[in-house]
Amino acid sequence: MHGLIVFRGRWNEAEKKYDLTPSKPAVISDLKSSRGVDEPTIIALKNGRLVVVFRGSNVISQGWKTRIQKGTPSHKWYTFSDDGGKTFAEPAPWHYDNAEVFYSPASISQFLRSTKNGRAYWFGNITGPEAYGNSPRYPLIMAEIDEETGFLKKETYTVIEGRDPETESEALQLSNFGLLEDIETKNIELYLTKLGAYREDKWRSDAYRYIIEVK
Repeated sequence: MHGLIVFRGRWNEAEKKYDLTPSKPAVISDLKSSRGVDEPTIIALKNGRLVVVFRGSNVISQGWKTRIQKGTPSHKWYTFSDDGGKTFAEPAPWHYDNAEVFYSPASISQFLRSTKNGRAYWFGNITGPEAYGNSPRYPLIMAEIDEETGFLKKETYTVIEGRDPETESEALQLSNFGLLEDIETKNIELYLTKLGAYREDKWRSDAYRYIIEVK
């Protein structure tokens, strides 16, 4: 999938269904992402802007006939809409609120807005420039979203989990997670399957629950 379309829904009471209206496609070149747009996550900012973040890929594959060049960096990509989701900007590398671009593998990520404090957070993998294809998928971090721009507030960068080089394989994946908010405590709960944690069996994994108390 080289692009994405966002559908806006309005409830039609007379027909008891949603009327769906598609946006114009937001397309990314295969010279920037060799596997197009994958696993997008979307959030509405308080100023009305819609922000979509998705994984791309810089992997080179003869079988897939990729055209991406060696040395192309791996990012999370973003696009946004200021007209209610009718049109979206050309996808670009996502970055911090100080304009610093960061690196990220081809891995899933998620937005969540806390009902406790009203703030929006992003959860995903941020790595160094060595990111290639799907790896490495650690550390797993969270950071707050700037409500005006949709960028990550760098000062809020928080590591949820990293890799122990003495006990855990380099194939470790801190990317298979789910999020929910406890309706009573309003704490964020993150459930994570740590694939690759065991050197002797990369498909063996334990499941972990993280309780994140937001202020």
